[in-house]
Amino acid sequence: MRIIILGGGFAGLAAKASHRDAILIDESDYLIFTPNLVDVVIKGEAETAMIRRKVDLKTKVLGVNFRERRVLTEDGNVSYDKLVIALGYENDTTKVPGAEKYAFTLKSVEDAMRIREQLKSARKVAIIGGGDLGVELAGALVELSSRLKLKEVTVINHGKRLLPHLSENVSLQVEAILRKRVKLLLGTAVKEIKKGSVVTEEETIESDHIFFAGGFRGPKVLEGMELAKKDQRVLVNPDLSSVDYEDVYAVGACAYGIPSDGQTAIQSANHAMRNILLGAKDKFVPRRMADVVKVDEDYLGEIAKLQVRGLAGRLIRDLAYVNVLRMTALVNRISLPGEIKNGS
Repeated sequence: MRIIILGGGFAGLAAKASHRDAILIDESDYLIFTPNLVDVVIKGEAETAMIRRKVDLKTKVLGVNFRERRVLTEDGNVSYDKLVIALGYENDTTKVPGAEKYAFTLKSVEDAMRIREQLKSARKVAIIGGGDLGVELAGALVELSSRLKLKEVTVINHGKRLLPHLSENVSLQVEAILRKRVKLLLGTAVKEIKKGSVVTEEETIESDHIFFAGGFRGPKVLEGMELAKKDQRVLVNPDLSSVDYEDVYAVGACAYGIPSDGQTAIQSANHAMRNILLGAKDKFVPRRMADVVKVDEDYLGEIAKLQVRGLAGRLIRDLAYVNVLRMTALVNRISLPGEIKNGS
């Protein structure tokens, strides 16, 4: 049985690590450890978020012919018996007028380096979104402010509290840290983003640079695929198979209804591969074991619903990184299947 995995992020890496004969396709030799992208903004060291990992076929995915069971790439077509789509996500800038044109997003090392360069001349910065990324970016700007001309950082969040997936107590602690040096606008909807300003329901916030850390959607490559989708994410059955094709699975953030964090991406990939290999249809139930954010040199979060802070939080964060390194090392030791080296 030939299993093709599209995408070499957290989910794709986990899927490959769980079955050595699967064929991993990605256009990059590097996995981007997204939790460390904010550190790249601070330090300017790209390798902080880059983990070198092998792929079986390094090429760009153009689409999929689901009826003929073929993946279309820049280097030819690759047939499959089972397909695992693990193509990740992108920030959904489509729902806020002007966001795509005037706001920055942080998804890649290139984004992080560009943001770092732009910040050198910024005096006022606005961040839209109060999830993990928005909070960590705000904390990073506070950390950088002493070295920059930055005078004002504003976080605008549609919800009434930051980090709604964590307990209220953790949210309040994070808010207390940020409020000392950041303007927080909670329960505030953004109506439009213009060049140099963010228009909300109550006021217009002037800003030299605007960062969009809001909602997520599936990547653009999914647009041309004949799959049922919502928010450009693949609709899946409880067992993570596509609602359209029983031989196609979607895992990680590109699957609709799956939380867009690394640990859930890994869990979903392992679950889908288990169902494929065993011919099972077991329901996937995500287990959010730990979530820690870094805010102005402090670490706060939860593990198994227990609150952690400081050194304990940092250790949990480091363990997540070590787990990804472990999977990467495993994948890098797996020899390439010879029959697909030329995209056949």
